[in-house]
Amino acid sequence: MYKRLIAGSAVMLLIIAPKLSAQNHLLPVDSLYLNSVEHFHEFTEKHTDEIWPGMEIAPVILYRMGGPALLYNHPNPPESFTKHSDNLHIGSQNELQLFGDTITEINGTISAIANYGHDIYTSPAQAYATLFHELHHAWQSSEFPDLHPGNITDQMTYPENYTNDALKLFENRLLFELNAEKDEARFTELINRFYTSRMKRQEIIGDFANFEQALETFEGPAFYTEYRFYRKFSDQSEPLKNNYIHNHFWAQLVTPNYGRENLRTRHVAAGFAMSRLLEAHHPGWKSGFYKSGMTLFEFFVQKFEPEIVELPPLEKEIALSRYHTETLVDEREQILQQFHEQPGLKVVLNFETTPDLRGFDPVNAISIDEETVLHKTSLSLGRGDNELFVQNKDLVTETGGQVFMVNRVILFVPEHSVDLNNERLVIDDEGVAIRWSGKLISRENNKIHFRAD
Repeated sequence: MYKRLIAGSAVMLLIIAPKLSAQNHLLPVDSLYLNSVEHFHEFTEKHTDEIWPGMEIAPVILYRMGGPALLYNHPNPPESFTKHSDNLHIGSQNELQLFGDTITEINGTISAIANYGHDIYTSPAQAYATLFHELHHAWQSSEFPDLHPGNITDQMTYPENYTNDALKLFENRLLFELNAEKDEARFTELINRFYTSRMKRQEIIGDFANFEQALETFEGPAFYTEYRFYRKFSDQSEPLKNNYIHNHFWAQLVTPNYGRENLRTRHVAAGFAMSRLLEAHHPGWKSGFYKSGMTLFEFFVQKFEPEIVELPPLEKEIALSRYHTETLVDEREQILQQFHEQPGLKVVLNFETTPDLRGFDPVNAISIDEETVLHKTSLSLGRGDNELFVQNKDLVTETGGQVFMVNRVILFVPEHSVDLNNERLVIDDEGVAIRWSGKLISRENNKIHFRAD
């Protein structure tokens, strides 16, 4: 198994050689995807060039948390996977420690990964559209390796400025209107306002504008291909299809968010909207976009040539943004307090040297302050034979100001799940697997302090 971190559309995670194996009992939903993945692949081979010319198709993995992993069209499946048909092999989600919708290398081949167990899906077409999104990332990674979805540290330390938040919401609503506007004069007015607002925000956030543009460039076109694929592939009725399209692709542009709340989603939505506008007004833009070396925003500006104009008053928007942004800061402090007051045995691992950060989910990690991060879904650390893997359970990391430099981990577990033996900490609980050498510092008052080697 090839070990590598690759930034995908939602998470960074590690695919680790299996230490746990299990035969999965197949549910009806698993059979649904077992019986349809071949159709998905055939449809993809036939229609991909219509959606994005020149895009090539990587192997795919569909999985369900705690269930099977369905590997299709891979040239070198893991040995533990069972052959189901000519191009389909079955393993387990736990074995590969799959999490999120992303891409990774499996035995040296970049593969697209999607979780079909999300409860938001009401049709397999929605899961397959997500998988197509990840296929676009797999192609980006192979053909344009310098592309990346922005610095994760920037995402978690992005400035919480209420004026910037108000302008960003203003921008996204303009993009929403632009995609429906038919009048040429009104279109020009709106696109000039969008450009002016963006320039004002860049003065406020400085170098964080690079993070925004990298994210828009990497994710916006991929989200656009997901939209195009879903429209072609879905056999749902038009009302149901249109409802999903509005809620999944468009609603974020007009949903108020502040601070770092849904930060990534806001910029992905903006990149999607710019991609749609380019397609509508400059057909053929896709053939030269990635080769141009420009960010999506730079390419957009080159094509539409907007101008700086005077913006309408935004006093109400700024007042609302100030209230909500300051409220979010207070709420994070309360979240941290609640974390420390929860029941269970409190385990504190103090690392002598910084462990390897093998993977985590930045989308669902909350920066409480510059040195404290609350991880909500997934964290993987390791060094040699030492390993820590936690999923779907809250834990806190303390760092030296860099998210990758973990100095301390804090989590709560049942006391019976902990074993301290021969200067080694072992914890086995639902969603928690920790094995780390070191020395017990103290164990009292329902708290363990452990010095981790």
